[in-house]
Amino acid sequence: MLRASGTQHHFPKHFHDAYAIHLHERGTMAFQYGQPQVALKPGNINVLAPGVVHMCLPAGEQALHYRCLFVSPAFLQYAVLDPGATRLPLFERLLCPGDVELFQSLGSAHRCLETEDDALEAETLLTSGLAALASYSGQRQARVKQEASRATSRSSVNFSTPTTTAALPLPTLPVWSGSIPSISCDPSARLSGCRRIPIRGNCG
Repeated sequence: MLRASGTQHHFPKHFHDAYAIHLHERGTMAFQYGQPQVALKPGNINVLAPGVVHMCLPAGEQALHYRCLFVSPAFLQYAVLDPGATRLPLFERLLCPGDVELFQSLGSAHRCLETEDDALEAETLLTSGLAALASYSGQRQARVKQEASRATSRSSVNFSTPTTTAALPLPTLPVWSGSIPSISCDPSARLSGCRRIPIRGNCG
């Protein structure tokens, strides 16, 4: 678990051993795990699966405030799957740009875990928040499949204009137009999700 308050720290390329759930509260962060680079805004939730290499840094002068939950695959499976199920939702790269209720749910879980006052309440909040996140991911996948089905139906009528799922419209995400400096990947820079790392002030 991690909480950053008023920081402009630059994180070079790294990855996590757990699912990283980023809750962005203030400022704009340039987040890169592919192309194009994503600009995280207040209220955004960004989820990365274990082992996904990424880097992040401030995209402006404003200090950053955010929270991160690091969830093991085993706990995520326990939280979101029905008994007997084994396949997790698609969480490799998931951006939730504006779901206020989901943001508040996961934020409440993070704050409760931070205080360590009631472990049972913290686990309950985290489990319900992860279940809501899985529901969001499932609904998003269903929309993509629905669009794919419609595209297939259209192409079966008009054979002169074949349609592929690559041409389907996807949600418009904010893209940061700046550049990220080249930083070599240090294997020792891998961040651990097994401890709380509070970050305050200008660290970089």
